[in-house]
Amino acid sequence: MGCFKEKTKSPHIPERLFSDATGFNSKTKIDYKNFGQYILGAVQRCGSAALKKKYGFFALRKVGECKAFNYLT
Repeated sequence: MGCFKEKTKSPHIPERLFSDATGFNSKTKIDYKNFGQYILGAVQRCGSAALKKKYGFFALRKVGECKAFNYLT
């Protein structure tokens, strides 16, 4: 677990699992008033979604966008 800055303008994280910002595969809205609680839930949902699809890694990008992958480049 950790944070990193992406080196490229188009990072290679192949599958978007959900996006709370756009509603892609998600009915959860970003709760800016309770952001700490929201983000903990988003991390848990993202990890669960990645595990369900048998991915080895997952990431939250931007605000509320969950992506998953099996390798680091």
